[in-house]
Amino acid sequence: FYGSSELPQAFCRLCAVWGGTYMLTRRAYALRTQGGEVTAVADASGRWIGCKWVLLNADNELVPSAAAGESYGDSRAGNGARAPSVGGDDSVRPATVPSLSLARCVAVLDAPLLGALGEELAFACLLPGVETGPTPVFVLQQDSTSGVCPQGRVLVHLSAEAPIGIDSQQRLGGALSMLFRQRRRQVEADVETVATEVEAGDGALSDADTALGGNHPDSEPPAATAPLRVPTLLWGAFFSLPLRGAAAPSAHRTTVPSTTALPDTAGLCNLLVLSDARIEPTSDPAVSRARCLFERVCPGAAFLPPREDEETEGA
Repeated sequence: FYGSSELPQAFCRLCAVWGGTYMLTRRAYALRTQGGEVTAVADASGRWIGCKWVLLNADNELVPSAAAGESYGDSRAGNGARAPSVGGDDSVRPATVPSLSLARCVAVLDAPLLGALGEELAFACLLPGVETGPTPVFVLQQDSTSGVCPQGRVLVHLSAEAPIGIDSQQRLGGALSMLFRQRRRQVEADVETVATEVEAGDGALSDADTALGGNHPDSEPPAATAPLRVPTLLWGAFFSLPLRGAAAPSAHRTTVPSTTALPDTAGLCNLLVLSDARIEPTSDPAVSRARCLFERVCPGAAFLPPREDEETEGA
């Protein structure tokens, strides 16, 4: 209901249930290596924390320190921390390369833009075209039952991939305009249907006529049977987010979906660098990605095992 951020939250909660420990407001600023493995991670305060595996997202850009092969630092260290000097062979440096962006639009409406009555919670995938662009546009519509907006309002999200530098409004404006035009045509068709039913009923109130208020223009139609109408845009915003990829020599890439593992880069066999997840209509690719990483780190262990009470109920 609250977006794709619920997925990592669910995995974090699952990790905590199985004994995982979280160190909040911390960030990795340097890695200590020995014998071809990462042995410890340093935070901004200089504290070293021992580790068996390191998984870094695309927020991190690792560069070899002056003592190549002994430590790595984040060249974008902030908050007063000093990153190690750059040295060594840059060709084996895992770095973030933003080649794509995620064009986003968030709009608050006073009526649904998708679906029929009772289908306010809806998802649509607009195929590539003249107005929608070269890649699919994903549309998510939520109403007050999702807890994301007040009653009587609708929240609509539009998302699509675009090359870096493409304006988000330019990328998504055509798709949004198309949805409004389609809704207007749908409303006009419903009005024609109502008029036809009234004529066929010789003045008797049909179900559609009753929904429009019958012969009493001052009467309010019941909320559950209110007719479709063209929504009004109350507030909206266009923005872009970078889709960062973890760069590494092509010879060192693995088959892990959307993941760049670096078993041979600088000999660090327990370092995994993750690219940003691509936009997908379902969460299945993200779950598959998590499974591949889990099997890499914990070979032979069960992925997402059921709770003991679930096993008992199944028996």
